[in-house]
Amino acid sequence: MLKIIFHKDPERVGGGITEISSNGKRLIIDMGADMDKGFDCEEPNPNIEGLTVGDANVGAILITHYHADHIGLLKYALPNIPVYMSETTQAVAKIMEGGFSPYYETLEKAKIIRFEDFGKTFSPCEGFEVIPLRVDHSAFDAMAYVVMAEGKKIFFTGDYREHGYTGFKIKKLFKMYAGDADVIITEGTQVSRQSAGIISENKLQKGFMEICKKNKYVLYMGSSTNLDSVISLALAAKKTGKCFSYIDEYSAKMAEILAGFAKSDLYKEWKPVERDVKKGRVVVCRMSNIAYIKKFFEKHGKDTVLVYSMWQGYIKDNEKLQELEKEFGDRFIKLHSSGHASRELIQGVLAICGKAKVLPMHTESFAEFKKICRASRVVELKKGDEYVV
Repeated sequence: MLKIIFHKDPERVGGGITEISSNGKRLIIDMGADMDKGFDCEEPNPNIEGLTVGDANVGAILITHYHADHIGLLKYALPNIPVYMSETTQAVAKIMEGGFSPYYETLEKAKIIRFEDFGKTFSPCEGFEVIPLRVDHSAFDAMAYVVMAEGKKIFFTGDYREHGYTGFKIKKLFKMYAGDADVIITEGTQVSRQSAGIISENKLQKGFMEICKKNKYVLYMGSSTNLDSVISLALAAKKTGKCFSYIDEYSAKMAEILAGFAKSDLYKEWKPVERDVKKGRVVVCRMSNIAYIKKFFEKHGKDTVLVYSMWQGYIKDNEKLQELEKEFGDRFIKLHSSGHASRELIQGVLAICGKAKVLPMHTESFAEFKKICRASRVVELKKGDEYVV
């Protein structure tokens, strides 16, 4: 019997642990930490028997990408369970971990899915065959998985979008590998939001260019692992003649590693540029650089803007960001390209997988899924429920 279980509430954004079991054999996709408690939250062990406590009886863990709401609880996985992830995810997660803890050892010995492995079938454990698919997301080399067992096909989308630099391939890819799926487990972060507000990476780059033209100094606060947006910023700086730089070695090293995995020359544009700063400077910052940002603003206030390029919900949950927004006033500019699928894209993907039952997760609303596909296709599961495929 083929079953699907969500070990965390699927009707909330982030923090998923999905189990697919077949005749007693267990496969896990993602080990996500909750993301509704702001930065640097420590979530306790979820105490899942055979996965994080007791004797291991899980065949393998598949990780879709390196964001904490997908990999953050991997540190609790029992050490003898094989873990699969992309080469990029391993490299980034190792830098983020930065030490020789048991979690680091888990990353070190992970089984690696390389670029040339995307689209090829392999067996991570007894009873299952899996096809990893590279998808566009705000994490580089993020993956979706097609899982096959007992003559059935389950499609796990992970986080995906079509408005990034490689997103134009997404529908063709899904149709080719998952169009005949029996079940689709899909994220729905944006399903209840207006798609008109979603900015593509190309439009983001144009927005950065306009900001660079109007202001001498541009401070950027974004995720150091979101390579596409860093590239959008770097290209804007290059085209407006501004010096492009990083505050710390961490962000520069992260971009260097990510660009190193890229197959397109587009991703080599991140590099710092030493120019005469008369035309100004673009500086990549992160949350830990708030003290630097404030000092810079004190010195160059009238010539400086801060571009905030992350999820706006973080501001609501973080007093330091709230103070920064108040201090900068109209020079605090929110410009961000979401890493998640638009409502229209989700609807299109559900149409591609037309015969599949739909199990929404990583979403604010199951009800919205019933508006974009036949309501009878949508299966509403709660934490711990079992769905028999």
